[in-house]
Amino acid sequence: MIHYSFDGSRMVENTILSVTLPSNPLAVAAGWQYPDVVVALSDKLYHYSFTGISMVENPALSVADLAGAVAMGVREGEVAGLVGKSIKDYMFDGSGMVEVPYLEPSGLTNPIDFALMAGSYDVAVLDGNQVRYYNFTGSGLAENPALAVTGLSSPVAIAAAGEKDLVVVDGKQVKHFSFDGSAFRYNAALSVTSGLNNPVCVAVRPGAFDRIIIDGEQLKYYSWDGSQLVYNPNMSVTVAGLSSLGSYAPSAVAVSLAKDPGNDVDHVRVRAYVSVPDKTSVTFSVTADGTNWVKVWRVRGTPSGPVAEVTTDNGSTWTAIGDSLTVSPASSDTRLWVKVTPGRAVRWKAELATSDPSVTPRIVASGGVAVVWDADAKPDPPVIDTQSMCYTTTTPTLTWTFSDPDPGDSQSAFQVQIVRASDQQLVLDTGQVPGSETEYTVPTSGVPDVPGPLWASRECRFNVRVKV
Repeated sequence: MIHYSFDGSRMVENTILSVTLPSNPLAVAAGWQYPDVVVALSDKLYHYSFTGISMVENPALSVADLAGAVAMGVREGEVAGLVGKSIKDYMFDGSGMVEVPYLEPSGLTNPIDFALMAGSYDVAVLDGNQVRYYNFTGSGLAENPALAVTGLSSPVAIAAAGEKDLVVVDGKQVKHFSFDGSAFRYNAALSVTSGLNNPVCVAVRPGAFDRIIIDGEQLKYYSWDGSQLVYNPNMSVTVAGLSSLGSYAPSAVAVSLAKDPGNDVDHVRVRAYVSVPDKTSVTFSVTADGTNWVKVWRVRGTPSGPVAEVTTDNGSTWTAIGDSLTVSPASSDTRLWVKVTPGRAVRWKAELATSDPSVTPRIVASGGVAVVWDADAKPDPPVIDTQSMCYTTTTPTLTWTFSDPDPGDSQSAFQVQIVRASDQQLVLDTGQVPGSETEYTVPTSGVPDVPGPLWASRECRFNVRVKV
């Protein structure tokens, strides 16, 4: 953990306040007392305090339950961390850090980052593509939809700027939102909308509008000149290797646009090329009406390699069918088809998850193709062209008409069954016969003086059914 201090003309490394850690950090934040720092590692959250000589761990303020936190927030006597899909909050009780459940927001779906607001116990959470704001009621946190920030495209980080201002890293911009008494409004003067290549983090200087933005290999310092934020090169630092730092969020969701297949469909198949390291997974769902989702398959990373699984009960149980190639666009496995609510708005959804913030599952492309979906409506019941009078042979030719709502679909197989009209007992069953023929001639026995199936049944009235 490298600390930089201003020497009067530029920012230089302060080796006295830098910390050599036992393993690679996942997140870091300034402590509530300068120059303390809190650092999240895979085994716990460490709090380092300055002794007057060097930085040493303060065990009373360290938190084992925040091991693996990928984001952190600090207020006086308080620290919180994002672990999995939960934000866990801890406060100092005089002897150690204890969890405070009533300061933990609930109902999060895809939390990426969060900010503890100054001057209150409010919390702002970057959850998916929006900021969800939670007010402290005196006994707990309650979401306030009126203070949500929506319309974000690719948000990756959030920071508090005073008591009622928020800053969000969104794509290649760092956007500032100020509270106007009723809602958070975009503040163009305090936003940085140009000059950034790959911003991933922002920190706002307490009591001022100045801020630091991590952009590639640079920590860029922006100073407020009274009317706008101006890049300050003397306060900025270039750090080799900085762009390779970071960790992966525990989950993310990708959803395709809806496509009209041209007619109502009731079966959908999705296939994709995926890369799934150990401790990660990708789960695909589909819909035909745009609303009712059905889980189809997933690929789990294991120490011995990826395992592909399908489900027939929307994810309650899973059955292994092979490796990741089993669900790729090159696969013809029919178990990837699933019945869905009929409709004309086909979409796929991929849920990506990791329990190890150092690795991530990916949807990848091969030959320019990453995800392929197919949709189908089952054929209409075939119309059997039976005669209204008696057949005068025990080897009649039965014909039917094939019809399918999908344009271009044709018959690829058929099955004919004949039963006795008196008791529906089976007389003849062709089984599945490959072919596009729409007729079938009842055969003879093929043996002289041995009757065929109809004659041998000792009946003269039959029912016929055909499956295509």
